[in-house]
Amino acid sequence: MLAIYWLNNDTFHGAFSGFRNRLRAFIASLGLDVPESDFEEVATKLEGRFVNGDPDGWVTLQCFYGHPHTVWNFIIDAVAVAENEDQLARIAAGPAEHLLAYYGSLIPLFEKQAKQDQKFARMLTGVWRHKMCDEVWNRLRKIQTGQQGLDGKPFRVLPEDWMSDTLSEEDRTTRDKGGFQRTAEGQWEVRKAKPGFS
Repeated sequence: MLAIYWLNNDTFHGAFSGFRNRLRAFIASLGLDVPESDFEEVATKLEGRFVNGDPDGWVTLQCFYGHPHTVWNFIIDAVAVAENEDQLARIAAGPAEHLLAYYGSLIPLFEKQAKQDQKFARMLTGVWRHKMCDEVWNRLRKIQTGQQGLDGKPFRVLPEDWMSDTLSEEDRTTRDKGGFQRTAEGQWEVRKAKPGFS
């Protein structure tokens, strides 16, 4: 439900005081039958610090501070409920681009999902390089090439060297540079601050 709300929040307008009332009105406008427990789960997430009921704020906060798998699961949910190319582009330019740039070691998940889900593969054509390392960008390019939109026309894919001249050497060579890092066992843990940083 959070993914649907995020993808449609900009198109839903109304004079409702409080985000809970706005969320209930949004659910009613779509005719969704949402259990109260699901409503409370989404409302609690949106009540979080720095979010203030804004689904865009929640997505942004997750991209920068959330666990990589929380973002991955949100991407899967959002693609599943996306209804048009604009919504797929929103996913691509937001959480998908961020996850690939900061947690590039998850590229095998993207490759596997793209093979089994054409809509997911189309979404990936909207991902720009951002801070993606060379290896991850090249693997993403293989997915992007040849994908078609809902209208059957091929997507315009960015040039292969797009933004490469703006990246630092660390960006170009480091897969995972976000707030989490993998342990020797492959589990995610909060990244330790570099000496001199707090």
